[in-house]
Amino acid sequence: MDQSISQDSLLVPMGKIVLKATTIPFVARDHLVVDGNGAMETSHFNDNFVAWFLGKVEPPFAGSTLHYRKLSCYSPDGPIIAKLGGGKEAETSLVELFLLLMGGQLNDKGVPGIFYIKDINDVLRAVGTLLNGRDRIIDAESIMHPRGWDAGSQVFSRYS
Repeated sequence: MDQSISQDSLLVPMGKIVLKATTIPFVARDHLVVDGNGAMETSHFNDNFVAWFLGKVEPPFAGSTLHYRKLSCYSPDGPIIAKLGGGKEAETSLVELFLLLMGGQLNDKGVPGIFYIKDINDVLRAVGTLLNGRDRIIDAESIMHPRGWDAGSQVFSRYS
């Protein structure tokens, strides 16, 4: 079965979320903790996420508006990033992901949330989050990884 789809209909606009500014740096290791006493507990990080993101510190956040879209069909990262206008337009931050999780603004029970975030080495990575029952899972992969995302996944970016 051909799973291709026109580039124009790959991402279906769903809405936008305004995130307020912060006044202190975001220290990932202090806020993202597996079954611990962090500000937001999660059940699982994959090894890539631990290596690429838990040592990250982001400066105070100026605030943003994130747009979210529903993926209309299965797709790897390349076509999604291209549809968003390229790496810079697709990029979000770790603090934006955290603020959405803390605010309960990811309507993702069983639906992956997809973010493109630069890691501690300034390399753009695909970060997926999923609420599976009561378990919060956060994984990171190379944007060149051959796996893709299922239809219905939510893609977040600042691109409008």
